[in-house]
Amino acid sequence: MVRSGPDRFVKRLSSLYEEHKDHGTVWVTMKRIGEGKKHPDSGCLIRATDGKRKISCFIASSSKVTEFEPQLHAIMKAHFLGGVKTPQRTRKQPVSSKKKKTT
Repeated sequence: MVRSGPDRFVKRLSSLYEEHKDHGTVWVTMKRIGEGKKHPDSGCLIRATDGKRKISCFIASSSKVTEFEPQLHAIMKAHFLGGVKTPQRTRKQPVSSKKKKTT
């Protein structure tokens, strides 16, 4: 897995989406890494894969995350096709054949 900077990650993610425009899937995951003994730095790890290639980016400060998020959302929104609704068929109401009772 190649770790790159935020700008390069956005470019590579865009190209990954373009390659799989007609078919295939691209998975994007975000993981918050908190402060602690194991991880002295806090930040966010963003990873993307198509099953063959993997790319990742680590953003250390929260101010950089807020700058990076709109770029990431714009790329994902531009290439997101799963939310497109297809027109639904309307079902015809069955004709009632019950006769009224006469008394």
